[in-house]
Amino acid sequence: MKFFLTLFLLSGIAHASEQQSLFNGKDLTGWEGNTELWSVKDGVITGTTTSEKPAATNTFLIWKGGEVSDFKLTFKYKMTPGDDKGFVNSGVQFRSRIVDPKNWVVAGYQADFEYGDSYSGILYEEKGRGILAKRGQKVKITQGSEPSKPNLEVTGETEKSEDIQAAIKKDDWNEYV
Repeated sequence: MKFFLTLFLLSGIAHASEQQSLFNGKDLTGWEGNTELWSVKDGVITGTTTSEKPAATNTFLIWKGGEVSDFKLTFKYKMTPGDDKGFVNSGVQFRSRIVDPKNWVVAGYQADFEYGDSYSGILYEEKGRGILAKRGQKVKITQGSEPSKPNLEVTGETEKSEDIQAAIKKDDWNEYV
């Protein structure tokens, strides 16, 4: 299996009224990750796995350019599967912490996206409580009987799940705000 995940960080993080680009468009300066999986091709960050070079576990490309508090993250992504199965899953972590620096493993919130029709637009908590909100849902999260099993109360929707899915362009650029 081969897949490509290409990210182009547009305006990056906006602090109040200023914008900061997280990517210089040339190399992975300011980022740490497995260089067998992550590179820069044609001015974009590219993640690639193959059957010959799979990711044994979840691993991340981590921005090390500073700390942020109040921000708006904007980026473009494009996913292209390299086999007939068509399964590609990834995401962007935010408000996360590094739990295994040697293997670039993080825990925290993930804006999930995939090549298929199920996970793009969900809120996932990596190394935590799992799926916290499905695509289009507004939820109230309270403590459940166990830390890894929260109570999720759907309180409304941002948009219809089907409309969000219909707007996702396979094999083309998508903007995530």
